[in-house]
Amino acid sequence: MATVQIKAELRNAGTKGTARQLRMAGRIPAIVYGAGEDNIPVALDSASFELMLRRVSSGNQILDLQVQGRQASDYKVLIKDVQRDPVSQKVLHVDLQHVSMTHKVRVHVPIHLTGTPAGVKEGGILEHLLREVEVECLPAEIPEFIELEVGHLLRGQAIHVRDLPAGGVNIHESADRVVVTVVGKAKEEEPAPAAAPAEEEAAAEAATAESGKEKDKAKDKDKDKDKEK
Repeated sequence: MATVQIKAELRNAGTKGTARQLRMAGRIPAIVYGAGEDNIPVALDSASFELMLRRVSSGNQILDLQVQGRQASDYKVLIKDVQRDPVSQKVLHVDLQHVSMTHKVRVHVPIHLTGTPAGVKEGGILEHLLREVEVECLPAEIPEFIELEVGHLLRGQAIHVRDLPAGGVNIHESADRVVVTVVGKAKEEEPAPAAAPAEEEAAAEAATAESGKEKDKAKDKDKDKDKEK
């Protein structure tokens, strides 16, 4: 994955008031940290950083950070956290992790599906259950995404983590976890077939005849009672 260049300036750690002043001046407070290293407080240009976020993935993109005012000015970093205002969605603070190009890192990589499953064409429903996976690899080998072909899936079939095309990276997820599956639609209850006109007439005649028989039986009983009197 190619790196993206951004620039930053050293800043004083300061207080919340200092951070507020930075934001009013079009800067974003940020911190650069790494294993066994001292934290470096920096300020990013708000407009250029927001523009960069629209073009790249914030989770796995390697940034070539140039810090003005520092002797060792070049840092390879990953964006680990972006805090936003809940109302305006403006970036309030950024955490940047300093990484070594010779040491493996863990990042989350999205899964992109390609193709239309055969089972969907037959009326099934595609369920994308796992949309990203955590991978471990060297920073230069971080994939932008993992592409997964799903055109062969039939209804009732699934693709698991163990089936993902890893491309040389180590995937840190349960091998049995379902990534995507195609389920069949629930069968709708079919209405009972309507009776044919001839069948309806026959049923009506049978009901009438049965009713007549019951009436005749009642009359015979009344006659017997009169005779007994």
